Amino acid sequence: MSKWLTMLNELKSRSPREYFTTTQLDAYQTLIELLDLPGQRLNLSGVHGTGKTFVAWGVARAIGIRYLTLPDQLYNDAAHSNWDGEVILIDNAPTREDEVRKLLSQASLLNINSLVLISTQPSALKMRRIELSLPTEAEIEQALKNLRQLGFYLYGSLPTQPNFWQVLQGCI
Repeated sequence: MSKWLTMLNELKSRSPREYFTTTQLDAYQTLIELLDLPGQRLNLSGVHGTGKTFVAWGVARAIGIRYLTLPDQLYNDAAHSNWDGEVILIDNAPTREDEVRKLLSQASLLNINSLVLISTQPSALKMRRIELSLPTEAEIEQALKNLRQLGFYLYGSLPTQPNFWQVLQGCI
């Protein structure tokens, strides 16, 4: 297995709360609280490398819900799955209003209870938003410390104002 996959699997297998930055932990807790209420339509957004996917993995694991990497999985799996009453997290979600409406309609037809759309831009359709920003210098240091504890060390230097993907790539 590649070092990249080993690192991602190691992060996925651990309790994410230990590895979240303060900003990510706030987003995580907000999502957990909001998903306790039925009928939620939420948008977790932020530019590449803010930790949206990492937060989504943690939420899915914490409350036992499905995480889909692409919206097409909802359409493709519909015939083979019983989605009734489920809470679903969809990564790489669309942001254009017509595409979001289509996705929400599909979820409604499948009786999906609550839906979190994870995207790099805020959804054009009005819904509750949780936005992650690029990491601060302190959050980068925290991420590097966490990765060192897992046996992954920074090789070389990072660009000015790195995102979390650049930190992970720097450690493989």
